[in-house]
Amino acid sequence: MTSIAPHKKDKEHSKIGELRDMTSQRFDWHEGTFSGYKRGQIWTMIFFHIVLCTVLLLVPIFLYDKGFITGSYPLFASEPPATYEWKLEMLRWAIFAASGYAGFVVTDALAVLCVYGAFYFYSLRGKEAPQKVQRGFDQMIFLYKYVAYFTETLVLLLTSFWLFPLTLDEQAQALFSLGEIKAGSTAGEAAEKLSGLSITNYLKAYSTGHSLQFIVNRAAASLFVLSALILVEKVIIQRISTTFYKRAFGRRLEDNKFALKTTKRLAVAVAQDHGDEKTQSKIIFKRLCPSHRETISMSDIAVHLPTADAERYFGLIDTEATGDMNYEQFERAIARSYSEREDLRMSLLDQDNVIGKLDQLFLVFVWAVAALSWLMLFQVSLRTVLAALTGIGGLVLAVATGTMKTAFESIVFVIFTHPFDVGDQVIIGNEVHYVKELGLWTSTFLGPQYRVTYIANSKLRNEMIINNRRSPFQSERIKFNVVPSTPNDKIVALEAKLCAFLQKNSKDFLPKLNLGGFTIINHDTMTINVHIFHRGNFQDEELRTRRTRTFVLYLRDAISECGITLSPPEEVILRHLK
Repeated sequence: MTSIAPHKKDKEHSKIGELRDMTSQRFDWHEGTFSGYKRGQIWTMIFFHIVLCTVLLLVPIFLYDKGFITGSYPLFASEPPATYEWKLEMLRWAIFAASGYAGFVVTDALAVLCVYGAFYFYSLRGKEAPQKVQRGFDQMIFLYKYVAYFTETLVLLLTSFWLFPLTLDEQAQALFSLGEIKAGSTAGEAAEKLSGLSITNYLKAYSTGHSLQFIVNRAAASLFVLSALILVEKVIIQRISTTFYKRAFGRRLEDNKFALKTTKRLAVAVAQDHGDEKTQSKIIFKRLCPSHRETISMSDIAVHLPTADAERYFGLIDTEATGDMNYEQFERAIARSYSEREDLRMSLLDQDNVIGKLDQLFLVFVWAVAALSWLMLFQVSLRTVLAALTGIGGLVLAVATGTMKTAFESIVFVIFTHPFDVGDQVIIGNEVHYVKELGLWTSTFLGPQYRVTYIANSKLRNEMIINNRRSPFQSERIKFNVVPSTPNDKIVALEAKLCAFLQKNSKDFLPKLNLGGFTIINHDTMTINVHIFHRGNFQDEELRTRRTRTFVLYLRDAISECGITLSPPEEVILRHLK
């Protein structure tokens, strides 16, 4: 049958360095084509299925109507025939199957027609469909096959009343029936009766004790219930997925795609060359930066881009919010955009896996509900079956309770709390980790010394997690000890020197300082804390270390220049522990 979902092979062979279609868009609103199909190919497939469906549905009816297939009883009999004729019964079943197939094909065709109708509607008006409309149709395309299955089973159910209107009375001579097991039977009696009933004997007894109309109608109703439950489950999963992706990745994806696209636009505009990330940053900065300056600003970029795009682009790459960028900052910003792309790609792959496992958990519940509904449709006593399974059910329930609790906690942690993504630097239990993989049950980190660490999500939900990537400008406290007799004027002079240093290095630090924490420990030690504010967070460990080292080395020299005497360090006794 026609499928307008993207081919799995297309995803598997996507280039590692390319930003995949993270918006899950299945229809190209620029080209007017479905993902994985050439122009016109989708129409050819739909036309083929419509022709095939028409032949399968109309030819049997035509043959019967013209008398090519006849029988001793009418096709739509209201009374049970004395004997069954295979030609007539094959015709009946052929029409029955073709009707369900027609329901699927029509739904498929309508889905495609709706998408193309919206595409041509906006194309004739000379504009592209709004993003909200595109997302709505993409979600419809994702659900179309489940809607088609639902339509197919609905048609089968309705057709079963039309083609199988037989009103045979239920025969009392059934070999065995679950109806014989009284609702008041004890669990032991019910289990004993059920243990002596094989699947073969039950099916034989059931087919003997019920009419064809009853069996076909109940079977069609069972398929309809299953397809309806699966459709509802898929709608819920898609709703969770859409909300989750929009909240967790929506803005990041848009910003990253815009930054990379604009970088390439600038490279082409200033040098007619794309190149790799290092080449791009070097060429763009060299061509944009005036000869009398060592930095570029938003106005330099606005020469080659619309003002709105230039403002947005510069705001994305100028994470330190300094208003201008030297070559080192610009190169680091371009490299960060490409690194962000890879982190997003890995994060989305992990989240696809999480949503897939959540889908599997929901499907288990769907099948359980469907099984109970089937028992009810086929008039099986639920109390009897549950009584027979009391012992096993109690054991399963006891085991499943803990599993369900863990699953619920993990789902809430990953989907709703979602404290980190792949590539984030986080602090868990006073240890710095980099997120390597996020799963539904367990998350993988690169811990201290880059050791691979696995931590259960059910445990992480009770931990305090600091996410450096998501943090705004972060501060750092540096502590040193001086002798208590240090005069105040030297402290003031030290503070002035440090403020001047921060002002000079305003691209790395905010020009503000907090010198405090004066605490006298003993007769020869007074503690002073220097609170400095970095421009940016601590996601880039190398950059943070370099900045801290630069400041600490200057602090050492400034203390010496101000004539401040450091307190001698406390005596440390090292012991070898066996």
